Amino acid sequence: REKVPGIGILLKCCGSPTNYIGDKAAFQGILDNLEAEAKRMGAEELICACPNCIRHLSRYAPNLKVRSLYEVMVELGPVETPKTGTATFTIHDPCAARGRNEIHDAVRSVIDWSGVTIDEMKESRNTTQCCGQGGGVPYISPQIAANSTKRRVEQLKADVVTYCASCREAFAAQKPSLHVLDLVFNSNWAEDKIKPANKPPVKKENKTSLKTQLVEKFAAEL
Repeated sequence: REKVPGIGILLKCCGSPTNYIGDKAAFQGILDNLEAEAKRMGAEELICACPNCIRHLSRYAPNLKVRSLYEVMVELGPVETPKTGTATFTIHDPCAARGRNEIHDAVRSVIDWSGVTIDEMKESRNTTQCCGQGGGVPYISPQIAANSTKRRVEQLKADVVTYCASCREAFAAQKPSLHVLDLVFNSNWAEDKIKPANKPPVKKENKTSLKTQLVEKFAAEL
């Protein structure tokens, strides 16, 4: 709030997982609830870090103005980041960011703040390829998902940095991987890049814990 006065926190799902499994009625209910909550809070726009959230809300909730966190970060200016030395990363653009040149550019600007070197892939930006997690494929055909991940990993020239949590998890089992925000805010990124993805129960527990902490801290404003 020192940077963006009046900003709030909206603890709601965009509904993309529900949409992927084809439950259109439940998906619409999630969107209706999200729009109502945003209106109640007086939100003029939603700032999202997740490209899937941006894609789904832009397409299915046109009444909501949605913008990437990385664009906002660039507008606000550089922040002090952990020292990275002479590290080199290959950047993986998520499928959901295809056609979003403003996000591609903003993410690369944010990465530049950290001082790392980026080795671009041939298939990047609008021609990026799937990490294997897209569209809920791992739950329908794990082998197809695994093959997609393996193919993408073989294209990586260095350790990978991405801006989608699911992409980072897909690569983590086979390659040192980071989310771009780790380069900016995590002083232990060098150690954390080799950590495997958390198991589903741990992820659920972490999500619940974070949500509880945020609710307790900002209860009066939620």
